Amino acid sequence: MPTLLRLDTSPRSKGSHSRDVGDHLEQQWLKKFPDYTVVRRDLGVNPPPIPKDDLIKAHFAAAKGELTEDQHETLEFAEELTQEYIDSDVLLVTVPMYNFGPPASYKSWMDSIVRKEVFFGQDDHGEIVPLLSPEKRIFITAAYGIPFTGSPLAHLDTMKTNMTAVFEICGIPADRIHYISAEGTSFLELKQACKDAAKKEIDELLATIN
Repeated sequence: MPTLLRLDTSPRSKGSHSRDVGDHLEQQWLKKFPDYTVVRRDLGVNPPPIPKDDLIKAHFAAAKGELTEDQHETLEFAEELTQEYIDSDVLLVTVPMYNFGPPASYKSWMDSIVRKEVFFGQDDHGEIVPLLSPEKRIFITAAYGIPFTGSPLAHLDTMKTNMTAVFEICGIPADRIHYISAEGTSFLELKQACKDAAKKEIDELLATIN
């Protein structure tokens, strides 16, 4: 049975705009593909720990096949997160923009799982070689307090580039990474309209996916 892994990153369990748009995507996906099972992990409410020195050392040791017993224990939670990602067919990430980037909970999740000899390797010339299936589909529903697209601030939207780049380097083709942003949620006169526009974009996107 195919799986959709949903990661919510907003600390706001209620009133979150990124979760709201993500809810719409999840509902429409399940309407179109009812055989999917949804696995949820709320990084906003239960954030993973920030990776520390022991985890980084364990990652390098694992890549060399030299894990100690203590390092096996250190990697246990990261391995759980990694397996969730590997087992999923679709990943949905709901993410607000905080200070021009995603919440720390998302960065902790990403830094806990993406590592050499699991997500990617290197060939004899030092080039990155993806190790996981390129068939996964990634959806990111983002909420921006202010509009970026088409504005003088467009060049400051580094969150999109950062979030999509990691998946691309791990082998997911760009045409399977879908980034939908509701821009202007901090403005009363724009809040509902920008979310409605994002939901319409989702509907149009899903109509193209079989």
